[in-house]
Order: sequence, then C-alpha cells, then structure tokens
Amino acid sequence: MRRSQKKGFTAVELIVIVTIVGLIFIVLLPYYLESLQKAKQRKTMANVNSIGKAMMNWMTDQAGAAAAGASATDVMDLENFEGITHEELDAIMVPVYLSTVPASDGWGSDLDYYMKIIDFNDEDALAIRSPGSDGLFSGTTYSMAPFVSTDYKQDIVWADGLFVRWPQNWKDQ
Repeated sequence: MRRSQKKGFTAVELIVIVTIVGLIFIVLLPYYLESLQKAKQRKTMANVNSIGKAMMNWMTDQAGAAAAGASATDVMDLENFEGITHEELDAIMVPVYLSTVPASDGWGSDLDYYMKIIDFNDEDALAIRSPGSDGLFSGTTYSMAPFVSTDYKQDIVWADGLFVRWPQNWKDQ
C-alpha cells in the first residue's frame, strides 16, 4: 500500500511555529517601543532646534548681531518670557525663515513658544518647550542641565540660542 502524500503542516507544527514567533515578538517588543520613543524625542529635538535657529535669525535681522547673543544663567524661568501663539510665530517665520513652523512635538503635544517682538534686546527674548511624552509641563522654572535620555517625560526647553533642558547625548542617538 502506498501512503497518501499530504501537503501542509500538522497542528503540532503550527503550534510550535506560532509559539516561536510569539516568543520572538515578546523579546523584540521592548526594543521596538524604545526605538519609537527615541525617534519621537529626536524629532522633537530637531524641530525645536530648527525653530530656535529661525527665531535667532529673525532676531538678528531685527536687532543686529549684538542682540542675538543673550547670556545663559543656571536657572531659567519662563514667567520672564512673553508667550506667542503658533499662528503669530508662523506669520513671522514663514516663508523667510522656515517653510513651516511645527505646531507639535514628536509625541503630538503642542509646543510652547515665547518671543519678544517689541523689546528683543533683553535677555529672555526667545524660548520653545515641549512637554515630553506625557504631554504635561513640569513647571516654568528650569535648571540648565541634561536629563537621562530614556526619561521621555522630561520637558525639552530651548531658550535664547541654546538648550536649557535636553536629553543627555541627544546628538549621539
């Protein structure tokens, strides 16, 4: 007698394959989620940096190179800055300084903008901040220091030409 030649997998073989694929998925999922967070953080850093540079260019054009060199302090309070809406900033920046002003960070939260339009010779003239992955700002006062890169809930803050709060080693990511 001849054995019938059936093609396909048995139920046991399918269970083994599904189990192996499931284990691989479970092992790789944390790395995938971490890489998504890093990508969002990098996008936020790049956007904030681009907007900040455009704001500095605008201020340089308005007041000359001397006004763009505001000095940094150890502690910065956004209460000293004048807020500006995304629409107002967009009207100033586009199309001369930026093609578009991003309204949100990599996590989809609205960015906060600060810009003195009238008296920009003072310190505390320009600032941008992102609330991080949790979408909540931690306050208005910030110490100038980096934070652990994997702490995605930290606010990212740029003011007067430099980052005030930033992820450690962000350029290496």
